[in-house]
Amino acid sequence: KAVTHLGFSISQLDEIHLTHHHVDHCGATQWLCARSQARVFGHPDIPAYMAQAHRHNARHHDYYMRLMKRLGVPDDKADEAMVLWNQFKTYTESFTMHEAYATGQKVSLFTPYFVPGHSATDTVLFLGEHRVALVGDHLLSDVTPNPLMRRSLPGREPAKALVEYSGSLEISRGLRLARCFPGHGDVIETPDAIIDRIATRHEARNQKILKWLSTAGISPYQLCTLLFPRLNIANLYLGLSISLGHLELLEEMGRLHSMEKLGVVCYYRNTDFSEER
Repeated sequence: KAVTHLGFSISQLDEIHLTHHHVDHCGATQWLCARSQARVFGHPDIPAYMAQAHRHNARHHDYYMRLMKRLGVPDDKADEAMVLWNQFKTYTESFTMHEAYATGQKVSLFTPYFVPGHSATDTVLFLGEHRVALVGDHLLSDVTPNPLMRRSLPGREPAKALVEYSGSLEISRGLRLARCFPGHGDVIETPDAIIDRIATRHEARNQKILKWLSTAGISPYQLCTLLFPRLNIANLYLGLSISLGHLELLEEMGRLHSMEKLGVVCYYRNTDFSEER
């Protein structure tokens, strides 16, 4: 509808540029390519992540079941959450990506910059002449993006999504953006103010979490139930991503340390951190 509203047809598409690999941003790619001669551009890891998520479902399922157990999720809730998660694979088809971006190197109209966090493949598509960018879910006008926990590609270290995202926000700040077009919500007219707002909200949540910690420690699932006491099981993955992300970020900052107890990772407040005194 958006294409036709602008006076064009799908068949006239020449290029499709992907901001990241999540299904709500690339799920229709094959459908669009079948109705046009469009070439598809995106982050070099998009094909691998798509294959991982949708061609190896049993392995993917097992990985997330083990992960949720390590995060302290009760077995019955993990089972229910995975049934709902598996429904997402019906919303996408495989597609061919014709050309991979290299960060900072211009492709067609855009200079792509990799800004992992919300996903591993998040990419800001920058039009430098106008200081405008397509930002996908990296920046949103009225929502704080959720850096999602994820399974890393083979041979790579496990990602700490919120730690990554904090660094990526600084990359975006360095571009001195004047306007951003996100994948959801309104056009962003003050990108630096949005980045400041996100950083402020992250630190406010960090402080709240630190006040909750006791000598007994806390698992990511326990924290999730405190942050979101009425969380629907369908959103457990999102709540866990937020909880784990903040615990990992606080550990990266030296405010917490983690250790495993009976197969569950727990986080403890560092007693020598200055705030403790």
